[in-house]
Amino acid sequence: MDIFYEDIFYLLRIIIPLSFTVYIFAYNERKEISYSTVNKDFLSINKIYILVSIILFMLIMIHQHYNFVPHLVIIMMIVSWVFLLVLAYINILKSINLYGVLDRYSKQFKSNKKKIIKNLNKINDIQIYEELNENASNNYHEINNVEKLLNKITENNNIIYQTMLSKLKYNLSTDFNESYEKYINEIITTIDDFNAEHLEKLLIVYGDTYYKFYSSTLKKNKLLLNHAVVNNYSDIVEKVIASLSKLSPNVVNVASIETGEFIKKGNNKLINEYLTNIFEAIEILENKSSTDVNNLVKLVAQKEEQSKFYIESKDLINLSLATILLSIEKNNTKMLTDMTNSLLEATYTNKENKTKQLLNQKIKFEDSLDHHFNIIRKNIRLADILILSIIKSIELSHYRCAGFLVKVLCKEVHPKYIKNSIIKFVDEYEKSGFPATVDSVSSLEMEFNNTKTNFNFSKFSYEYCLQKSIMMIYVQQEYLERNNLMKHNYKGAEKIEVHNVITDISQLSYLREKITDLHKEYGMLSLKRTNMESNNNYVEQPY
Repeated sequence: MDIFYEDIFYLLRIIIPLSFTVYIFAYNERKEISYSTVNKDFLSINKIYILVSIILFMLIMIHQHYNFVPHLVIIMMIVSWVFLLVLAYINILKSINLYGVLDRYSKQFKSNKKKIIKNLNKINDIQIYEELNENASNNYHEINNVEKLLNKITENNNIIYQTMLSKLKYNLSTDFNESYEKYINEIITTIDDFNAEHLEKLLIVYGDTYYKFYSSTLKKNKLLLNHAVVNNYSDIVEKVIASLSKLSPNVVNVASIETGEFIKKGNNKLINEYLTNIFEAIEILENKSSTDVNNLVKLVAQKEEQSKFYIESKDLINLSLATILLSIEKNNTKMLTDMTNSLLEATYTNKENKTKQLLNQKIKFEDSLDHHFNIIRKNIRLADILILSIIKSIELSHYRCAGFLVKVLCKEVHPKYIKNSIIKFVDEYEKSGFPATVDSVSSLEMEFNNTKTNFNFSKFSYEYCLQKSIMMIYVQQEYLERNNLMKHNYKGAEKIEVHNVITDISQLSYLREKITDLHKEYGMLSLKRTNMESNNNYVEQPY
C-alpha cells in the first residue's frame, strides 16, 4: 500500500505543476480570444480541483509520516481528485474553444435579453420625465433587475465581439461570415428591438447603463471594420458597414409640463456617440476606399428616412461637414464629391415635415421647430459650409477640391445667400481679427463632436485665402451669367461685387493674376485667360 501511495505522491508532483502549466497556457489563450473571459472562466470546478489536490497532497504526506489517515479516505480523495482533474481539463479546453465560447455567451445574451424585455413590460409607461420617481418606487424590483441584466448583456456583448475579432486575427474569414449571421446579427436585432419598443424607458431610467451597452456595440463594430479593412476582407467590410448603419438611435421626445414645448430629451448623448463612431468608421474606410465611405453615408441617410424619428437633418449635415473636411484634408476629390452631394441631400431633405407629422401624432406642441427647418436658414448654412470649405482647400493648396466646391456653390446656392455669407465672414474677421467658424457665424447647435467640424484656420493666412475665395466665386458667377448657366433667378444687387468687398485695387489685381490660367489646376473653365479677359468689372484698369 505504501508503494501505491508513493506512486500517487509521485503522480501528484507531476500533474499539479503540469496542471498549472496547462492553466497558464489556457489563460494566455483566453486573453487572445476574449480578455473579458479571463476571470469568468475560472469556474468553481477549477477552484475545487486545486483545493482537493492540496488536501490530497497533505493527506499522503501525513500518512507517510504518521500513518493515521484511513486508507478509505485517501482512496476516496484520489477518486475525487481524478474525477475533478478530468472535469477541470475539459473546462480548460472548452474555455479556449472559439465555437464553445461564442455559443455559451450567445445563449446567455439571448436569455438576458428576454428577461430585460419581460421586466421592461412590467414597468408602467413613462411619458414624462417628472414621473420617474413615482415609477421607480412602484416598480423597484423590475427596475433593479433590468439594471443588472443590462450589465450582463454588456459583458456578453463584449465577449462575443472579442471572440469574433479573434476569428479575424486567426484568418478564419469564411467561418467569420457564418458566425456573423448567427451571433452579431442577434446583437444588432436586439438594439433594433430596444429602439422600436423600449428606448424611452431605457434612456430615462437606465440612461448610463444602456449607454454603456450601446457604446460598446458601436465601438466593437468599429474594431471589426478596422481589422477587415486592414486585411482586405471586402465582404466583411460590407457586413459591418450595414450593421453600423442599423445601429442608429431613435429620437426620444417628451413634453415639458411647464411650457408644453417640444424638446428632445435623454438621447442626445446616444446620437452623438452614434455620429462620432460613424465618422471614425469613415476615417478607417477613407484609407482604403472612398466608395465604401459613400456606401456607409448613404445607408445612414436611408435609415434616417425609414426610421420613426431618428436624428434631425442638422446632425446629418454635421456628419457630412466632418466628412467633407476629412476629404479636403486628404485631398480626396472623389470622396469630396460624394460627401458634398450628401450634404446637399441632407440640406434639402423633406424629412423634417415627415418627422413633425409623426411627432404630432404622439404629443402636442407649438411650431417651435419651424425656425430650425425653414429654407432660408438651410441655404445660409449651406453657403457658410461651402465657402469655409473653399477657404480651407485654398489654405491647404488643394486646388481641385477648391475648384469643385466653387462650382457647386455657384450652381446650387442662390447668389443672395452667397453674398450674405461672404459679407458676414468679412465683417466677422474685421471685427474680431480671427477666422470665422461654422458655429460662430451660423449659431448652429453642434451636437456632433465639435473637433470633427472645426475648420482650424490659420489666422496668418486666413485673410488672403478668404479674399482669393471671394475672387474665384465672383469669377465663376460672372462666367455662368455670361453663358446663361445660372440656375437661380436673381436681381443684380443680390450678387456679390468683388470690388465692394475687396477695396484695395492692387490686391484685386494681384488676386486676379494669381488665379488666371489655373483652370486645369482648379478644374474651372472660368479661370482661362480668354474668359477672364471678357470681364473687367472688378478692377478699374483694363487687364
